Amino acid sequence: MLISDLLNLIQLKYVKDGRIKTERYGSLETRKIYSNLMVDYKEYASLLLPLQLHEFYEECENFCNKVKEKKEKEKQKEKMEKRSKVISSVNLGAELESDVDLLMQNLIPISDLFTGDTTFFDTSTNSVLDIDPNVYLAKNKELYPNIKDLISASMTGVKVFMPLDSRPIVKKEMGGYDINHFNTHRAPKWINETPSDSSECPELILKVFKNVFVDPDSFDYALSWIHHMIVSRNETHLCLVGPRGVGKTLVTRIMAHGVGTHYMAQADDSFLDEKFSSSEMEDKRLTVLEEVKVDTQKRVDKLKRIINLDVTVQAKGKDSKTIKNYTSFVIVNNHLNGMRIDPSERRFSIVEIGSRNLREVLTEEDFEILNSALDRTSFEEPHELITNFFHWLIYNFKPKYNNIAPFKKEYYYKIVWEGLETWKQELVNYFLETCSREDLKISDLRAYIKKKHGSDSTQRQFLSPKAIKAFLEDYQHRDECKVAELVTKRDSNRNYTYHIRPTIEFIDYARAQKALSGEPVPEEVEVDDSVLDFPDIDFDNIQEGDPDEEYEFEEEIGL
Repeated sequence: MLISDLLNLIQLKYVKDGRIKTERYGSLETRKIYSNLMVDYKEYASLLLPLQLHEFYEECENFCNKVKEKKEKEKQKEKMEKRSKVISSVNLGAELESDVDLLMQNLIPISDLFTGDTTFFDTSTNSVLDIDPNVYLAKNKELYPNIKDLISASMTGVKVFMPLDSRPIVKKEMGGYDINHFNTHRAPKWINETPSDSSECPELILKVFKNVFVDPDSFDYALSWIHHMIVSRNETHLCLVGPRGVGKTLVTRIMAHGVGTHYMAQADDSFLDEKFSSSEMEDKRLTVLEEVKVDTQKRVDKLKRIINLDVTVQAKGKDSKTIKNYTSFVIVNNHLNGMRIDPSERRFSIVEIGSRNLREVLTEEDFEILNSALDRTSFEEPHELITNFFHWLIYNFKPKYNNIAPFKKEYYYKIVWEGLETWKQELVNYFLETCSREDLKISDLRAYIKKKHGSDSTQRQFLSPKAIKAFLEDYQHRDECKVAELVTKRDSNRNYTYHIRPTIEFIDYARAQKALSGEPVPEEVEVDDSVLDFPDIDFDNIQEGDPDEEYEFEEEIGL
């Protein structure tokens, strides 16, 4: 800071009793000046006491130069031994090792403007540490006799999670002032390690990935997704849907080391049922939803919300708040029917998963090496396997896919189809099989399903025109065309009845699929629609459970 800025900012009035008196003593500006000078203000004031105001600039410069020279000499004289681990691998630095050297050359006290908490900035690692101030004071009584003196000498600013910015301290404008933003993100250690070989993917990790992602396109997409997860964030959920034992969870453990195991969160079903996103999402880079079923529209909508750049989170018993979202999401599911999403969704990427058990591919020795590498935290010395893999992925691998567009191949539509309720599948199947342009009565659909599945069932569900209409409006088969629409038709008695009318595009698609598969294509039947009428029907006011057979369809098969 320039001396002229010092004078203008603190609005010096007079010096008395070894203390600088200002109009705004104790304010943000004053504390910032003291901390930037890195001197005790009493010593500073005692130096200025005998001086006249016109000598202020020159003496300030001299004093600051002396302080700087003194610190340079101390640095040259002393060679600091490498510090022991300052933080525990579990809670990011709440505990201190007994042999930690807590000298001022390493730790600078900082004060958070929002919370008032005092923490420390470690100049040796360029990181913010959540160290108990009382523990620090106990080891540094000669520097700061009490907590008040420690706070007075603290740098002021705000703690902010900025994982995409490598700078430890960033000055940003807030409320008209340039405020220190202390970056709380700590990069995993593999980033600063020198790999023994990063020219290609390590063979052991390659075996795991090729067993999980059997399709070459899925393999390339998964690696591209992990690459973007580290250097930015992904805007689609990576869905790993497949049988147990192929290595899906092992892949997520490897992913965690890419961003740091301390920045990975695991969530269960309750995560999707909460009103707001869990506070566990805050300051995270990867969230894994293990064995979570996406089986309702409410859950689908929640997943679409939490992947936005700004999300609302709420801790238990606290007010909700909006934060920047740096998280990429992985959904792991062993059941093919556990994803009830629409084919047109743009927030889900479903890669093809293999079926071979990983134990048929890897030896016991392979598993021991993997566990040795993955059981370490990101604050420990990284295993060579991890260092080599991520250096290859970041610096030598060229992503073939971006972080925005969803990945949709044949497997995606297979999972979407498996997630449909049975009556929806059979409604679509009817027109795929018959290729008929004729309208389908709800009662005829019921007979069609009974013929295929029988009437013995332990579950019964009533289906209303409202449900049929909602499905037909939202569903696009294989993301290509709508299947049908719900219409009304007058019978000979001038009464309205409901019919399902296929779209021309879907029937053309169905006929083309039969031709491609070599099946005989039924002859087209001319449909006379001259007797059809389309009154404005308020479907929202038709209640499910209406006993009228023309309005309700009783599904007699299990889901």
